[in-house]
Amino acid sequence: MTKINCGGERIKRFAKEALIQFKFNVYIRFYMMVYFDTTFFAVMKIIEGDNKTSARKAALLISYIIFVINIVLPVGLIAVVFRRFEILKIKEAKQSFN
Repeated sequence: MTKINCGGERIKRFAKEALIQFKFNVYIRFYMMVYFDTTFFAVMKIIEGDNKTSARKAALLISYIIFVINIVLPVGLIAVVFRRFEILKIKEAKQSFN
């Protein structure tokens, strides 16, 4: 709607604002899917305990790195969303966001 030459300026402004929120919402949903899968496989590798070969030791190291990233990244993502959208600091606005 922002690129098509139809409608007024108000409609284009509304579509642009909605698109920004939609893009963040899509990124958050995609990260949620990736988050659960990578966390599950990283924890399963850490619990496995069979680390005799160098390839298994490398996989264990990568699992630890992925696990730590999956703890730190959501906090950073929330900070970015809160910084970009000041309205989300209000409790009532959070409920209507999504």
